[in-house]
Amino acid sequence: MKQTCAAFTLTELLVTISIVAVLGVILIPATQSVFASSTGATSAHSIAQLNAAAQSYLAENNMTFWPYRVSTNGGTQWWFGFESTASMSAPEGKRWLDLNQGPLGPYIAASGGMSKDPSFARAGTTFKPKYGSTHFAYGYNLLLQGRNQLALVRSGKIPVFATCAQVNTFQAPASARKPMVEEFYYFNTTERTVHFRVGGQAMVGYADGSAGYLPMMAGTVDFRLPGANIGRLAPPCIRPQYMNLPHTPPFSILLTLILLLTGIFFRLIRVDLAPESLPNFAPLMAAALCGAVFIPGWLGLLVPIVALLVSDALLNVHYGMPVVSSQLLWTLPGYLIAVGLGWMIRERRGGLLPILAGTLAASIAFYLISNTGSWLGLAAYPQNFAGWIQSQTTGLPGYPPTWVFFRNSLVGDLLFATCFVEVERVLARSAFSQRVTT
Repeated sequence: MKQTCAAFTLTELLVTISIVAVLGVILIPATQSVFASSTGATSAHSIAQLNAAAQSYLAENNMTFWPYRVSTNGGTQWWFGFESTASMSAPEGKRWLDLNQGPLGPYIAASGGMSKDPSFARAGTTFKPKYGSTHFAYGYNLLLQGRNQLALVRSGKIPVFATCAQVNTFQAPASARKPMVEEFYYFNTTERTVHFRVGGQAMVGYADGSAGYLPMMAGTVDFRLPGANIGRLAPPCIRPQYMNLPHTPPFSILLTLILLLTGIFFRLIRVDLAPESLPNFAPLMAAALCGAVFIPGWLGLLVPIVALLVSDALLNVHYGMPVVSSQLLWTLPGYLIAVGLGWMIRERRGGLLPILAGTLAASIAFYLISNTGSWLGLAAYPQNFAGWIQSQTTGLPGYPPTWVFFRNSLVGDLLFATCFVEVERVLARSAFSQRVTT
C-alpha cells in the first residue's frame, strides 16, 4: 500500500499564522507592561533608598550636600561608591566599584543595598556596562553639592536624584557609528544625562525626601539614540533657589561688623604686639572677597574700602606718616578685583572651593599690582624689567624678600576666607532657625 505524508493545508497554515499573530498582539504589550512595571518598581525602591540615605547623611553632616567626587591616593571617591586606581584603568565592563564606601553607602547598605535596574537589560546589545558586577543607574544634581539643605526654597520641588544614563560614542565597544547606552551619575542644566525610562518620564527624589516623576524638556532628546529616551530636565526644575538670608538687615549688619572689625583690629593688633612676625598676614583680602559674596549690594563693596582706609590711616599715624599715602593708589585696585571676583562667585552661588579659588586669584593680583606700584614709586628699584622682577621676588636690601610677604598674605587670606565662610554658615543657620521658629 502506498504511504502518504500528512501535511498542513494552506488554510490550516493561514489560520495558525493568524492565531500566532493575534497572540503576539496580545502578549507583546502585556510583556512590555510587565517590564515597564518592573522598571518603575525598581526605580521607586531605589529612589526611596537614596532619599532615606540622603536625609540620614544630611542630619549627620551639618545639613550640607556631599561632593560629587573626591580624588584620593588610592582612587576616586564617587558620590555613589569608591573606585580604585586599578579599576579606573581597567577596560569598560571590567571595572569594579564598592558601593558601600560612598557618602551614602553605609546608609544604603543598612537598608539592604541597591537593586539592578532591569531597563538596561531590556536595552539588549545597545547597553554598554561600565562595571563588571554592578551598575548604578541614578544621578545626583550637581548644583546642590556643597550647599545647605536648610536654606533651600521649596525643597519639595528640587530633585536631588534622578534616573540617569548617557549615550556613549567614545569608549569601545561604542563608537560614533554604534552609539550605546550606559549608566550615568549626575545631571545638570546643560547635559543630556537624564533617563526617561519610566513610562517616558524620569523618576526623581526631591530634597525633602519625597519622590515623583518629571517629563523630558522638549527638544532635548539625545538624537544619537532617540529610542533610548535620554535627554534633559527643564532648568527651572533643577536649579535650586535659596532663602535670601544674607539680605535680612540684622544678618547683613552683623556680618558687615564682623568683617570690618576683623580687618581693622587684626592689622592694628598684629603691628602693635608682633610687628616683626608674619608681615602682611592679614584678613583684608579675605574680608573683601567674602563681603562681596555674602553681603548684598554696595554694602559688600564698602567693607574692604572702609577697612582699608581706616586701618591704613591708623597705621600711618602710628608710624608718623601722612594719614593718606600714595601707596593707596596701588593697593585699592587689588581689593576692588577681590570684590569683583566675589560678585561673580555670588552670582554662581559658589561654596567654599570657589571662594578659596577667588581668594587665591585676588591675592596674586594684589601682589603683582602693589609691588608694581612699589617698583614705580621707589627710586631704589632700577626702572627696567630686571628691576620689576626684583620688586616681585627679592625686594630691596635690608627688608624681607617680597615673596615672603606674598607667602604670608596668601596663607592669611586663605585661612581667614575659610573662617569667614564658616562664620557665614553659622549665622545663616541661626537666621534660618529664627525664621522657622517665628
